[in-house]
Amino acid sequence: MDSAWVAVVGTAVGSLGATGAALVAARSGRQQASVEAASQQQQWRRQLRRDTYGGLLNAGAAARDELGSLFADFQRQHPASEREHLATRLEAAKALVNAVRLATATAFVEGPSVILEPARRVENGIVLFQTALAALLTQPTAAEGQGAAGYLKIAREQREGVRKALRDFASAARIALDGEDVVQDGPVEPEPPEESAEELSWLCAAMASVLCVAEEDIDPDDTVSAHGLDSVMAVGLVHHLGREHGLDLGAAWFFEVWDQTVRQVSGRLAAIRVADT
Repeated sequence: MDSAWVAVVGTAVGSLGATGAALVAARSGRQQASVEAASQQQQWRRQLRRDTYGGLLNAGAAARDELGSLFADFQRQHPASEREHLATRLEAAKALVNAVRLATATAFVEGPSVILEPARRVENGIVLFQTALAALLTQPTAAEGQGAAGYLKIAREQREGVRKALRDFASAARIALDGEDVVQDGPVEPEPPEESAEELSWLCAAMASVLCVAEEDIDPDDTVSAHGLDSVMAVGLVHHLGREHGLDLGAAWFFEVWDQTVRQVSGRLAAIRVADT
C-alpha cells in the first residue's frame, strides 16, 4: 500500500477514535449530571416534606396548648366579664386553628399516603376541640345543662385525643421520610351500606331541627356538608341522635361522613344500630 494512503488511513482511524472517546465522555457526563440532578431533586423534596410535616406539628402543638389553657379556664366558673375575656381569647385562637387547617392541606399535597389519615385526625381533633369550647360560651356556667356537660366531655376527650393524634402523625412522618418509596395505604373501606328508610327519616328530622329548617328542605341526595352544617351544628347533631335514638356516635363522627350524601349516612347509621344490638 502506498505510504501516503497508510498515513491517511492512520489519521482517519485516529480521528474516529478521538471522536468516539469524546462521545463516550459526553454521554457519561450527561448521565452523571442527570444522576446529580435527580439526587438534588430528591434531597429538595425530602426537605420540603420535612418542613411541611414540621409545620403541621408546630401548628398543632400551638393550637393544642392554647385550647388546653382555655379549657382549664372554662372548667372554673367565671363572672360575665371574665367570660368575655375567654371569648376574646377563643376568637384569637381561630388563627391557630386556621394555621392547622393550612398545614394539613399542604401535607395532603405533599403526601405520601401514609401521612394523610394521621394529618386529618390532627385537624379534626383541633377543630372539634375549638368547637366544643365555642359551644360552652353559650352556657351560663360549666355546671348548667346536659349540653354544657356534653361539650366539656368532648373538650376533655379532644385535649388528650389531639396529643395522641400529633404523636401518631409524627410517627407517620418519620416513616414517610425514611422510606418514601414504601406505599403504606390502609385497608380499602367497604362501600357504604344501603340507605335505611327509618334512619333516613331520623337523620332528616335531626338535621332539620339543628339547622332550624323544614324537614322538606333536607335533600337526601345532597351531601351533609352541602346543607350548611358547621362544626358546632355537627356536634349538636350527634347529641340529638344520641338523645333521641340512643346512637353512640362519638363527637367526631360527622367529620368522617362530611362529604357523603344523607342517604349514605343513613345507611351507616343503620349499620351502627345493628352492630350495637
